[in-house]
Amino acid sequence: MIEPLVAFLVRLFPTLSDELISARLKDKPEEYLKKVLVNAVMIAIVVTFLMFVMLSGMKARDPTISYRLLFLAFPGSLVFAFLFFRNIPRVYMRREEVEINKNILFAGRYLLVKMESGEPLFLSMIGASKGYGATSRAFNDIVQDVNFGQTIEKAIARAVKYNPSRNFKRILWELLNAMQTGSNIRNSLRSLLNQIEQEHIIEIEKYGKKLNSLTLFYMVLAIIVPSLGMTMFIIIASFIKLQIPASILYFILFLLAFLQFMFIAMFRAIRPGVDV
Repeated sequence: MIEPLVAFLVRLFPTLSDELISARLKDKPEEYLKKVLVNAVMIAIVVTFLMFVMLSGMKARDPTISYRLLFLAFPGSLVFAFLFFRNIPRVYMRREEVEINKNILFAGRYLLVKMESGEPLFLSMIGASKGYGATSRAFNDIVQDVNFGQTIEKAIARAVKYNPSRNFKRILWELLNAMQTGSNIRNSLRSLLNQIEQEHIIEIEKYGKKLNSLTLFYMVLAIIVPSLGMTMFIIIASFIKLQIPASILYFILFLLAFLQFMFIAMFRAIRPGVDV
């Protein structure tokens, strides 16, 4: 019964196969969608059961409460969970892209220096496939494809298709076009690396401007307002002899901790995944 549904979903998501390869996941589309369906059904069952328990408790106090929400709980949570698990490969692709972009300039410069010293492109790629993290893994994929019998042109074209990093694809396109047209690879690569470097500098400058604004909000909302607010609250409470329960203080502490973690997450989220 599940096989026709999986076949339909494979046709519904034609890009899933490429996404799984780009995300470095070993599953085939059919296998991955089966796992997604199973996980989505299990989550939908758990959510529906929890809602049933909650509604039962409410109905014991108020007989007018209806169970009709249960008919929406299962399909709603099923669709939500399915779409969540379906998009996991894209999360891995985005993470891979960020990791590649961290060292793309260093690996590209290494490649350029090697070729300017007279070393062939393939041997230069072998050198670039070590020591540059995710960027080296991307170059190593090309090296392995060539070692398994593909031509370097086909290996580069395959990497262009499946690699999630836009900057890495741009470098490979320059190499591939130069090989196909017979133009000077070194000049094309040097020009592109300078362009990528300028783009990274612009991203870092934008990050600096965002950081200044976010730091100001952090100082006001996470430091000044809580410290002054708590001080004034305690002073006023002491004047009017207000008893402050410990639960309120713990709740305020929880809110402050949550605010700190929220700002930390925001600082990390806006940080560009580039380096020069």
